[in-house]
Amino acid sequence: MNKTCLSLLAMVLLTACAESRKVTYLQNVETAIVDTLLRATLSEAVFTPGDILTITVTSSTPKAVAVFNNLSPSDEGRQSSPPQSPTYLVDSNGEINFPLVGKLQVAGLTRSEAELLIANAIYPRYITEKPSVSIHIDNFKISVMGEVKNPGIYPVPGERISVLEAIAMAGDLTITGRRDNVMLIRRLGDGSQQISRLNLNDASLLSSPHYYLQQNDVIYIEPNKSKTRTARLISPVATITVSTLSLLATIANLIVTISRE
Repeated sequence: MNKTCLSLLAMVLLTACAESRKVTYLQNVETAIVDTLLRATLSEAVFTPGDILTITVTSSTPKAVAVFNNLSPSDEGRQSSPPQSPTYLVDSNGEINFPLVGKLQVAGLTRSEAELLIANAIYPRYITEKPSVSIHIDNFKISVMGEVKNPGIYPVPGERISVLEAIAMAGDLTITGRRDNVMLIRRLGDGSQQISRLNLNDASLLSSPHYYLQQNDVIYIEPNKSKTRTARLISPVATITVSTLSLLATIANLIVTISRE
């Protein structure tokens, strides 16, 4: 085998290795510092306008908190099945309209902060014992778009999902999807949007504050250069041009054939 062949073989192997690095998730994760991985804590959801919240208020005296659970005191204890807790829409101003209390600003707050806010608004003004408040986001969902096998909107009943789990729900990236520059679009509590970039190839993703997703997050997978070049080559304009030239060639050939007869 001459030097030219060896050089070509080396180039092929190097190219293959480089391409493999582009599609492998969490590279060198085995050598990542343990402390770094331990910092990948689950961040609390932050409420935003448009969220639909189920709020349940409990106390050792159920009658005292019945009005906050969509019940009258006389109804308490006569239910054949557990009552359905009321839901509240976070409006465009970031507020909910809570019974007796009125408007409460919850957008921008975490779950625990909002629960504490409601408990303090109720006690001691309306009841004599500090209640327990729990909040659930009914419409927690994420969207995955771009170079994935099954793009779409996915509900998340458990309110907990990582970016890798979201991608898995969408059937994983296609081979032409960029793994090193994933766009994450997040709506903040004030209604504005934040755009972040994630590198799925890098093991440090596990400790990123964006590793766990928030409600209404949008993940967009960009096409790689190969897909982009291919799209340009077969663009609608190029397709029309090729079709037109083919039609003209057919007509010209037909004229030549007729003229010879």
